[in-house]
Amino acid sequence: MWRTCRKCKNQFFRGGTKRNDMCEQCRYNIRKNKRLGQIGRRKYKNEASKTDVYGRVTEYKEGWPKMTCVFCKEEFEAPNKTRKYCQHCENNRPNYSEASICIVCGEIYWAFMGSKKTCSDACQQMIRSHQECIVCGERFTADSPPRQKFCNKLCRHNLGIIEKMRRDRDSKGNMYSIVYRYNKIKSLDVKREYLEEFRRDLDESENNDTC
Repeated sequence: MWRTCRKCKNQFFRGGTKRNDMCEQCRYNIRKNKRLGQIGRRKYKNEASKTDVYGRVTEYKEGWPKMTCVFCKEEFEAPNKTRKYCQHCENNRPNYSEASICIVCGEIYWAFMGSKKTCSDACQQMIRSHQECIVCGERFTADSPPRQKFCNKLCRHNLGIIEKMRRDRDSKGNMYSIVYRYNKIKSLDVKREYLEEFRRDLDESENNDTC
């Protein structure tokens, strides 16, 4: 009976009731490509100078591209340019880990997925003791750096007042005057930059009045 090949969409004749939805030419091409793939894998194994008990390549002959290991920074030969680690670092690398740089000391270490960004507890403690409050500028020891941005609840409350004064300044209908906003920020224990921000608004309004 006449059938339609699912690869080349051509009609071919084949008798019997056994299901076969590929013509002879397409079946030959699949066998040919599979045979070429096996030859390529054998050639890859022959070019390797040493393999382990599982058949994985551990050392390579000359001619492979030279790469720099991300962890130890030494040059090594790799079968392709996607390899990031030399064979020694690859064997010692813990599962589900990647090379990462400590944000404190700059040392390279193995970091697991979702882990902290420091190489040791000492660097983690250094981050905790060097956190700076974004409102008052005081240094404090944070419980969860770098997410913790305030040294106490008062600074969090003061930031809310600053944002409220900013919204009033940028809105069309001002509820508070420029002098009130400046005096309100001046009464808070905040950084100088917040005070200068509202001081500029006061100076601009005074210049407009004189003109």
